[in-house]
Amino acid sequence: MGKPDVAIVGLGPAGSLMAWKAAEAGYNVKAYDIQKTYTKPCGDAIIVKEEYEDLLRKSESIDGIVTRHIIEVSGYGSRIIEHGSPAWYIVDKTRLVGYFREQALSHGAEIVYEAMNPNVELGNVVVDARGPYAHVAVKDSYIMTYRVFVKVDSWDSDTALLSFETEKSGLAWIFPSYRGENIVNAGGGLKGESLSRVKDYVKNFLKKRFGNSFEIIEEKAAPIAVYSEVEPVTNGVIRIGEAGGLINSAGGEGIRMALISALHAFNSLSHEDPVKAYLRLVKPLVKESLLTRRLLRSVERVEARRASRLLYNLPDVFWREFLRGNMSYLLLFKSFIVKPRIGVEALRVLLSSRS
Repeated sequence: MGKPDVAIVGLGPAGSLMAWKAAEAGYNVKAYDIQKTYTKPCGDAIIVKEEYEDLLRKSESIDGIVTRHIIEVSGYGSRIIEHGSPAWYIVDKTRLVGYFREQALSHGAEIVYEAMNPNVELGNVVVDARGPYAHVAVKDSYIMTYRVFVKVDSWDSDTALLSFETEKSGLAWIFPSYRGENIVNAGGGLKGESLSRVKDYVKNFLKKRFGNSFEIIEEKAAPIAVYSEVEPVTNGVIRIGEAGGLINSAGGEGIRMALISALHAFNSLSHEDPVKAYLRLVKPLVKESLLTRRLLRSVERVEARRASRLLYNLPDVFWREFLRGNMSYLLLFKSFIVKPRIGVEALRVLLSSRS
């Protein structure tokens, strides 16, 4: 048999969406994944964006909204960012990916549940959509995160918390959960630490927030590719989502980029040279990924107290747009104008770092 039009390795949010849209458009699609059910643990939050909002609604996977964020910075307490309209959706990712896979199958895609390394021999267009697992063999390309579902006495269903730990280059979170009232999705990660240390970090974080009045009802760990190279194409293979290094490294947010890059990869199929077209379409995500990586490196390379002060004192306009997935150098410029003194210091730190 000849090559399929499109071969996709990895059927998480990015790969399954691409498989669906390509099969729906009439392409011969063959896709591979090692698991029949998608279970990768994460915060289950997706930034609200027009590009894929209708797809999320069709999947019936949206189980909550976030209109309020609490930002904590080690040593400086917390601040509240009110959005006024939904900034994030809380979704059941297993249901979301299951729906995408079902749509792919119903439109004629072939799905094979086995491990496969992406290479140009697999199809006329080959897509690497393995998420962070495309990088786990590369030293220092990812951090290990620990996620728990936790039953607590109370938690506002429209509120998400992000806690930045500059001394340990870490991040912890508490999000509403699709599992129901007073069950939160919590977790965190630390650079260069073992999973056992990360577990201790998350559990101590929860004790500070809830005392002893919480119950862990599920725990899992997974990598996040915040340190991998940003490579949307490698050796002729299109790489989408985390497999291409497309992630907001400063906050660990990647589902938005996974879905948008999948749609870009699909749209590139109608061009004479899909690889070249994809590189052009994905350029804004590449720029954002490189910028957030540079921000992360900047925070890591300055004294922790100084980094905390800079983060905490960034203006609301920065945090609001950051949380809505609108990171850019223009946003940094606007933020620096609002607070010139902080802006000058932050600019010096940023310029001293590399992406």
